[in-house]
Amino acid sequence: MTDPQAPVAAPGVTRPRRPVAVIALALVTGLGGLLEIAVAAAVLVTPVQGDDAGVPTAVTLALGIAGLALLTLAVTLWRGSNGARLLLTALLAFRVLYALYQAGESGIGAAATVVAVAGASLALAWSPSAHAWFQGDRERELSHAIHASPRTVRGRATRAAQLAVQALLVWATIGITPGVTADGWIAGLAAGVAVGVVTWLLQPVWLRLASRFGWAGTLVTALGANVVTVGLALWLAPGVDVANVGWALVASWVLTILMTLVTWLFSVGSYDYLLVHATRSALRGDRPEPDGLPGMLIIQLDGVSAPLLENEIRAGNLPTVSRWIRSGSHRWTEWTARVPSTTPVSQAGILHGSNENIPAFRWWDRELGRMLVANVPADAALIEERISDGRGLLADGGVSISNLFSGDAPRSFLTMSGMRGGDRS
Repeated sequence: MTDPQAPVAAPGVTRPRRPVAVIALALVTGLGGLLEIAVAAAVLVTPVQGDDAGVPTAVTLALGIAGLALLTLAVTLWRGSNGARLLLTALLAFRVLYALYQAGESGIGAAATVVAVAGASLALAWSPSAHAWFQGDRERELSHAIHASPRTVRGRATRAAQLAVQALLVWATIGITPGVTADGWIAGLAAGVAVGVVTWLLQPVWLRLASRFGWAGTLVTALGANVVTVGLALWLAPGVDVANVGWALVASWVLTILMTLVTWLFSVGSYDYLLVHATRSALRGDRPEPDGLPGMLIIQLDGVSAPLLENEIRAGNLPTVSRWIRSGSHRWTEWTARVPSTTPVSQAGILHGSNENIPAFRWWDRELGRMLVANVPADAALIEERISDGRGLLADGGVSISNLFSGDAPRSFLTMSGMRGGDRS
């Protein structure tokens, strides 16, 4: 059933007008395709004698296929295909890699021309107006929900550093793996960039496969995605030779091990490492001495049903809770969550005594005219402002740790509603 009050598109409303950047991108791509076909025709009619007599046929075939591919991309770009934009971006990236690799043979001028044309096309494809038009309203809302944190200069610099480290690790992988060779350090670094480009291009494919086929798709993705990505990238990278599929598999394992090691080294000082260390300390029994002050600790096990909890208690998998219940010092009872049974609804009721006007985990707020998502810091703060009366469950000296809402606690750590504006204390 549909909500009769939900906003609907007016009759006759069409997609926004095509931006100038998209028009220019489609025209440039189409002209590039026509140029490739024209060059192929010129090669075909040029007479060649001797041992090179068969060369025009191969060159003509390659150029003709490239020209038709660019014409197809031009048409799909004109029609607004975001997939065509991603594919064109990957093709331009590999053209730049090959041009830079061959700069020593063909000259800096030829490489500079390729880089300039590719750079102009990429600037058109990823300009703000083109990006908004290719994404569409639905993709833009989903992207905002998934990537809630603002894109800062620091974040972009971190991403660039990660890509640079990945390129160096691919170079090291080539040096370690006997069945993979590179012509030189430029080819090794180009292979690193190629792995990044192929990973970025194929990521939606692996996610779609995993989501469509459930656990089987996830298993296939986990086992094959890295091999296919690394193998394809090394095969496409200029100046890199892979002996066979087996060595591509070995190279993917080596790269995974190196990436895992470097990730661990860089995360030693992060909050993730702190959390792991604290968990290990708790499991070893390294706990502080009690101070004798009265208090109550409330822990929410998100998504645990009453039958599952009862089975785990009886099986002895929750020894502390089992001991409490069997000794008679505590008792347990089933609690039925209201509909919808989601975390923000439940936490709002427990911590603030009100869960009014929270219909789901994410919903379209008509008053604000935008999407509200409970695990976005600014949205969580807004939801808490609506339901809080200043006398929440934790108002009297309580502490909120890793919740969506604070319960009006004077001290909050890792609480979503208190993380807005960069305050992540």
